[in-house]
Amino acid sequence: MYIVGWESKSRTSGRSWHSVFTAYERLEMISISLVVERVLTAAVGIALLLNGGGLVAVSIVFTAGSFVGLLTATQGLRRYMVSPRWEIDRSRWLPLLKAGSRSVWTASYSRSCCASTHRCSASWTTTSEVGIYGAAFRVIEATLFIPVGAQQRVASLALHAVRR
Repeated sequence: MYIVGWESKSRTSGRSWHSVFTAYERLEMISISLVVERVLTAAVGIALLLNGGGLVAVSIVFTAGSFVGLLTATQGLRRYMVSPRWEIDRSRWLPLLKAGSRSVWTASYSRSCCASTHRCSASWTTTSEVGIYGAAFRVIEATLFIPVGAQQRVASLALHAVRR
């Protein structure tokens, strides 16, 4: 559980940089970081599973992959756009919370629905079947960068249409 928690934390942190990429309309940077993360994770994860790796080993691979995605996004942000400020300015929190509240609620609800399927399935199946289901879901989730990228591009186009 701790391993997956670190994976979720690094993935969420990477999404913060994805928001900056969206604000600067550099959506290709989102695609680059997601593709690097997911291809590496899929390749190593599949190789590990084919060689008899267990659920904990695959979870470690997913966690390492999400950290690679975070590092890729951070490097892209620093090299091609802006260097992030590491000091915290609390006076800017309230407007940011108001602006992002809808997105946070939507993402949280979506994530909780996905996570609840694992918990619900645990009540009527064995833990190994839940683990297999979880691993299969992660493989499916690895391809979600395609619709997310399309959605972000449409959102960017809609923003331009509203500005005009």
